[in-house]
Amino acid sequence: MLNLLNMEASRLWRQRSSYLIIISMLVILMIYSFMLDYSFRDLQESMQMGGQQEQVQDEEEPQADDMTLNFTVSPELLEASGEEVFLEQISGRGYLVFLIIFSALFFTAPYTHGYIKNFIGLQRRRSHFVLATFLAASIFCCLLFLFGSLIQVLMQNVWMSDTFKIIQWKHLLPLLGTQFLLHLATLAVSLFLATWLENTGPVMAINLLWSLIFYRPILDLIQTVLNQTLRLPEDFSLYSYSLAGSISLTSWGASGAIMRQSLIVALLYLVLALVASSWLLQKKDIR
Repeated sequence: MLNLLNMEASRLWRQRSSYLIIISMLVILMIYSFMLDYSFRDLQESMQMGGQQEQVQDEEEPQADDMTLNFTVSPELLEASGEEVFLEQISGRGYLVFLIIFSALFFTAPYTHGYIKNFIGLQRRRSHFVLATFLAASIFCCLLFLFGSLIQVLMQNVWMSDTFKIIQWKHLLPLLGTQFLLHLATLAVSLFLATWLENTGPVMAINLLWSLIFYRPILDLIQTVLNQTLRLPEDFSLYSYSLAGSISLTSWGASGAIMRQSLIVALLYLVLALVASSWLLQKKDIR
């Protein structure tokens, strides 16, 4: 087990895509922060100019040919706290995209390059390889969250300290921990898909398309059918029992009940995906 873990960890550090994915995410987070700060300041200036225009128009007599200026203000942007802005990239599945790309490349590499044949036949319990691979990938997930959170904290508490400073750490950290566990569960699901399909393209496509586009309409359709055939509680929602849905719901202001449910969902998916991957790999005939 320790030898396998050391082998997978070494592969993680040697894989250039690991560094490229983290650097790409950090650059995008910095660009996002700069754009948010610019948009906020531009909106404030527009509101001030709008107020001055309204004062001038009130002093002048109204004319039929006058063009009136209408400034639309986004209350969500003006009222957003630093904690909301911080969690937006995580609950909005920004981190998830990079994690899915990494997991598809990392988990399918032993199959696409063929070197899994060199050692997997010698393992009595192939579940050790599944666990070692998952633990190595978890290190990457930890680094992704660590560096991403660090960049966001520096940008918000230094560059945007007058607008989106993070203050309520006591309430933010439990949400961040729940999000981390949900992303680990998504990692485990990717490992199952990679063990099953053994191909980078399909694993990445299925994960991205489901997590970003198709999960909501498909779950809504299934729930509509279930509501017509079964007597489900009014507050029941399949959306909240999916990983992508739980990631979206675990945002700033989420209740304790939502956080507890998200934790349970994450643990169930994580355990079931690892067990299914171990069983599938044990049954596979790899030559």
